[in-house]
Amino acid sequence: LGITMALEIHAGMSLHTPITTKWLDMMKQLQSEYLGVVIDLGIFCYRHPRVATAYFKALGLSDPVAAKVNELYSRHGDVRRLYGVNAADDDYFPPELSELFTNQTDRDYAFFAGGYENTPLEVFDEYIDYLKHIHAKFYEMLDDGSEYSIDYPAIITKLNQLGYDNYLSSEYEGQRFVPLDEPIEDLEPLRRHQAMLAAHINDGK
Repeated sequence: LGITMALEIHAGMSLHTPITTKWLDMMKQLQSEYLGVVIDLGIFCYRHPRVATAYFKALGLSDPVAAKVNELYSRHGDVRRLYGVNAADDDYFPPELSELFTNQTDRDYAFFAGGYENTPLEVFDEYIDYLKHIHAKFYEMLDDGSEYSIDYPAIITKLNQLGYDNYLSSEYEGQRFVPLDEPIEDLEPLRRHQAMLAAHINDGK
């Protein structure tokens, strides 16, 4: 029927989780034009989205936990690589983080912080031939036209250098961090994101 099946490579369940590696192994073995991947740019967060921190602070997140997550993210690339396998285990979080928890919101914030990753852009080298589509994730568009957590110029440059000639779909997830009962401003962030893509679309060519 000419239908392509592509697994989304998404932050929090990225390239090294069992369900993903099973797909990648099968895809590489079969070498079918109808199998591939969709890469979500949330796997390239070079810093933790601050809109998430602001949201959880409104729910009672303590300042020491917020500061420690940002510190660990900056020091190690992200925090997901520091976490254990099972979120129900007592040692899931590194002790220097868990010892700061004072409430359930602290724990929830730390857990969800593991949903962002800082994957090296070189991953595109390996998967460019399987890349069917890109979810161009964004959380916060700044006044200068950049995205707070994701280095779009570097990503687009890399894609152009590798000859990627397909679509990037704007995918806004900052709206999930709007405080309860406040209006969601989704159109303006989308306009800014599209303008940024247009400004950098030829980077690296």
